[in-house]
Amino acid sequence: QNYAHYNQSLTHPLGSNFIESVSIIEYRNKRLFGSLELLFAQQGLNTPDENLGSDILISNATRTRQFDHTFLQGNLATTTFIDAKVGYIINPNYNLVFQVGVTNRNYTIENLPSADNKTNHIYVGLSTDLFQYYYDF
Repeated sequence: QNYAHYNQSLTHPLGSNFIESVSIIEYRNKRLFGSLELLFAQQGLNTPDENLGSDILISNATRTRQFDHTFLQGNLATTTFIDAKVGYIINPNYNLVFQVGVTNRNYTIENLPSADNKTNHIYVGLSTDLFQYYYDF
């Protein structure tokens, strides 16, 4: 049994056996604004011969032992995400915003360099938002 829908976790996306830190810094001066978002997560992944709990779709009956578990056991996966942007509010009534930013994501698995994934994006956007919703989860 698990808490999933269409093979997606209904709980935290990382499942279990992880630590995470999310930090957001924002600054606004009149119509100019800036934002910096930092995310750091580490997770102990299952090894090929052990079910350590990182995949919630695997049956709990396949675990290798009942006791003597440690935190972040297994193959250590590390994710870092950095998003920095600056912008200008063109029309505050409709929250019409012009912004530029850069995003960096780095995913590494200890002892498995072939799974490393590094991504960089530079973006420019013009958007309007009648209602400000917080969807960063």
